[in-house]
Amino acid sequence: NSRLFIERGWEAVLIDASPWAIAALVEVYQFGGFATVSGRNDKISVIQAAVTTGQDKLIRIKLTPDGVSSSDPRVLELWKDQGGYKGWAYCATITPEQISLQFGGFDFVSIDIEGGSVPLALRCLELGWEPKVWCVEYDKELVPLQREFNKHGYKAVSTNETNVILSR
Repeated sequence: NSRLFIERGWEAVLIDASPWAIAALVEVYQFGGFATVSGRNDKISVIQAAVTTGQDKLIRIKLTPDGVSSSDPRVLELWKDQGGYKGWAYCATITPEQISLQFGGFDFVSIDIEGGSVPLALRCLELGWEPKVWCVEYDKELVPLQREFNKHGYKAVSTNETNVILSR
């Protein structure tokens, strides 16, 4: 969801719990085709953690090399036959508050955490996050998500069966 912006030189904070995803993000965005003359890209921050709205220190996640690693029982059931799960691991967590303190504001936020995207997006709104554009996996909760974003001046500009893009 953020690759076009990265290709245009934007700074990015990329967060994922899966070690496979993290390895790929580091390879591509920090040392791959997006590296600077120095051999790396300091505009791309990669964090291996699960983003939560709570204060958990560790969270247990079922891992897969593709994009559906999750701790949410509903997601695990949905993808059990296609997910290619390789096992369980505990992962450190990070909250939106910690992300704000470390990295500041954002122009674009994409939230896709396999089962908890809506509560996380709403928590970010409560904290005063005001990016120009959001992309949120709405987990079959599109109407309540849009209702809350509308209160903050955002309108849906594009929707598919999984994600909604909201802008002011």
